[in-house]
Amino acid sequence: MIQEKKEEIIKKKNRNKRGFNQLDRHLYNLFDFLIIRVGFIFFDTFINILSAKLEIIFN
Repeated sequence: MIQEKKEEIIKKKNRNKRGFNQLDRHLYNLFDFLIIRVGFIFFDTFINILSAKLEIIFN
């Protein structure tokens, strides 16, 4: 009886652990996507502003 309870508790812990690992993986993928996307938008904006300023200076 006690052994069965211990095994049941271990199974629940393993199930929770697997769930958190999957959640971490999804969050990592989400943040990775957002960082790349936001970084690209800022970089693109910076290049556009810089090219506009250079165009004003040289023209």
